[in-house]
Amino acid sequence: MLAVQKIWKDAETILLFLTFGKEFQTDFLIGKALQSGKKVAVPRIYGKVMKFHYIQSLNDPMELNRWEIREPLPSAPFWTPDDGKALMLTPGLAFTEKGERLGRGGGFYDRYLSDYGDFLFTVALCFEEQIRVEIPVDEHDYILDAVCSNQHFTLLSKEFD
Repeated sequence: MLAVQKIWKDAETILLFLTFGKEFQTDFLIGKALQSGKKVAVPRIYGKVMKFHYIQSLNDPMELNRWEIREPLPSAPFWTPDDGKALMLTPGLAFTEKGERLGRGGGFYDRYLSDYGDFLFTVALCFEEQIRVEIPVDEHDYILDAVCSNQHFTLLSKEFD
């Protein structure tokens, strides 16, 4: 667990999702990140494009999108690679210990990560029961750098430097 603590500590910005349904609850992590002085950005969907907008607190004005997921207002400033070291915690339906991710089918994270993944350290945030030996993947699916469940952390590829 020292690796995940170091990655969290070294990140200037945390990009993470606002919990939907039975996903891993992120409100606590958002609060901890903001309390420790980190910048926090959460996603907003624009058609087929996703952008991460900064929030100052969970009480910031939000809207519900077509899936009933909270999103920041479009007027909130958004994250760019120029903003410094960033850690992205990603949702998903299932993951493998090789960093493969099965999303909900919209491709938002895969498209976003194909553009910005080189500027991020990406971590699956999930429950242990979401980790599978094998899941369906395509060539456009983005491989994450680490998998973090409620029971363990697996560092897969690059170091967070």
